[in-house]
Amino acid sequence: MKNIFILFATVVFFGGMLSGCLNYTQKTVLNRDGSGTMKLGYAFPAGSQTGRTIAQEFDTAKIRKEIFDTLFTIDKIETKIDSGDALTININISFKNIRDLHNTKLFNMFDISLEDGAPGQMKYQQYIRPSGEKPDPRVLFFRKFIFEFDGEMITHNAHRQEGDEYIWEFRYDEIGDGKYIEATFAPQPPNYLPIYIAVGAVLVAVGGFILIKKRKKKSVAS
Repeated sequence: MKNIFILFATVVFFGGMLSGCLNYTQKTVLNRDGSGTMKLGYAFPAGSQTGRTIAQEFDTAKIRKEIFDTLFTIDKIETKIDSGDALTININISFKNIRDLHNTKLFNMFDISLEDGAPGQMKYQQYIRPSGEKPDPRVLFFRKFIFEFDGEMITHNAHRQEGDEYIWEFRYDEIGDGKYIEATFAPQPPNYLPIYIAVGAVLVAVGGFILIKKRKKKSVAS
């Protein structure tokens, strides 16, 4: 059983990301203070011997121990097996600062940075390393990155935008010597209006309750 965890860790941490043998999807929600969440998807194609081996003995509790790290929290791990033994592994994590992820085994294949830009702006960058072997252009594996930024977008090099999501997608044969995800955004100030409305509603309700009680006391006294 131990070998399956070593295999999984190797594929996820190193081999899978660098050899181009699976599809990788990263969906990130990035808050203005650098905290946020990520949904990571590793999809092995039908007929993949690596995917089949992992699927046969996959144990989420043991995998949690394999990829434990103090710089992020694993919120959920799930697997899905489709027809032809196609395997998808989804890992949901949360983090206090995205800068810290560069120092973890799960993300040290990326150069992740979040730095101050012009006054009131933040600059995000993530480097996508080239594959460890020359990819076959006939095999359309991809790396897909989806981001939601907590603020107004200033500049970006995303391939497309869908609502609040900025999307970068690369086939392995398109990465070449590496690609950069770049985005500059102006973090939104905290929206206190809902809090003010809620507090105002409570004060009005309390004030009305006190007023009604006073009127009742006067009626009884008279």
